[in-house]
Formats: sequence, C-alpha cells, structure tokens
Amino acid sequence: MGCRCSHIAILVAGMLLAGCAQDRSLRVFSQQGFGPDEFLVLLNKPLRMPEDLRILPEPSAIAGNLADPTPRQDAVRALGGGGRDSEGAVPVGADLLAYSQRYGSAENIRALLAAEDADFRRRRGRFGHIRLARTDRYNPLYRRFHLDAYAELERWQQAGVRTPAPPPRP
Repeated sequence: MGCRCSHIAILVAGMLLAGCAQDRSLRVFSQQGFGPDEFLVLLNKPLRMPEDLRILPEPSAIAGNLADPTPRQDAVRALGGGGRDSEGAVPVGADLLAYSQRYGSAENIRALLAAEDADFRRRRGRFGHIRLARTDRYNPLYRRFHLDAYAELERWQQAGVRTPAPPPRP
C-alpha cells in the first residue's frame, strides 16, 4: 500500500512540474536535424532590362532591389489581388477580397474566432496544457476538424463537378 502511494505521489509531482512550464502553445516547432531549412530559402527574381534606360529609379536603401523577393506581394497578386497599398494592406477593390466578402463579413472576426477557440480549448479539459514531454498537441486537439481531401474530392465528383486529378493517396 505504501509503495502505491509513493508512485501516485511521484506521478502527481511530475504533473505539477510539467504544469509549471512557461510554453503553453499548441505547436512545437523545433528543428529535428542539422540539415538546412528549405523554408528559409527565397530565390531572387530574375534580372530584367528596364523599358527606358533614360528613366531609371533613384537608388535607395529603403526601396530595395527590384530583384529582391517579395513573397507576400507576389502571393496577393497570384490570388487575384492588385498588390498592396502604401499602408501595406490589401486594397478593398482587390478581386480576392471582394469575392471572399460577397456574402458579407464580420468586422471583429479575428476577436470572435479567438474567443471561440479559447472556449473550445477550455472545454477540452482543465489539464489540457500539461505535458510531460515537448510534443506537438495541435493535431490531436483539432483532429475532428481536419478535412479529408480525398473524401471531399469524391463528394464533389459524385455531385458531377469536374475536378483536377489528385496526387495518389499516401
């Protein structure tokens, strides 16, 4: 009986120590190996000749180089946006933004979603933030919200919608 109590005491002490951790985030991003991080590589844009050599932009450290990568602006343009305005925001007239707001939008959507997510995590359990090892808890917590891409593809195909050929199942 005394041995069982000591095991319980050790388990409780371990859980209390794990609860003292400062990192309460759901995701654990740590480099597993010593290799390069391919997500940090940004290729320069190709060099191009200006249309009129008499009108060249004045060199400026703030403006940067025309060959420097601009991934955010490129993504906005690729998705149908018109680039960014002087304040760095996507213009309201951008095609993608206008299409996404065709049924209306809530002004405080970020605060609303943050409150709903905090409520969801609170309902998942009082001790949901305690962990004995640095593990990624995001996927187990939100597993029921994951989209099965192949089931969704089959649903659309059965509805008669033409779909692109998917990659083979893993």
